[in-house]
Amino acid sequence: LIGIELGIQPHITEKLNEYAAKYPFDFIIGSTHTFHKMDAEDKRHYEDVDIETAVRQYFEEELKNVKGFCHFDVAGHMDFVLRYGSSN
Repeated sequence: LIGIELGIQPHITEKLNEYAAKYPFDFIIGSTHTFHKMDAEDKRHYEDVDIETAVRQYFEEELKNVKGFCHFDVAGHMDFVLRYGSSN
């Protein structure tokens, strides 16, 4: 079997859909590692907002990703933002 994890982002959704359709993957993990075009670990996400706001922003991006990327079998790292934002 062939599997892959793809970092999904709204601005590259079309490219990822084309890529996923091009190859015979048996399983695709679609993961949101970024929001607002920056890695979730980027502390700028958490400087001027409380953790609840940052988490909401992350999940709004996650929702865009799963609505736009139609080839994933499972969403990965659903709590990825909490690795970095909860330390504030």
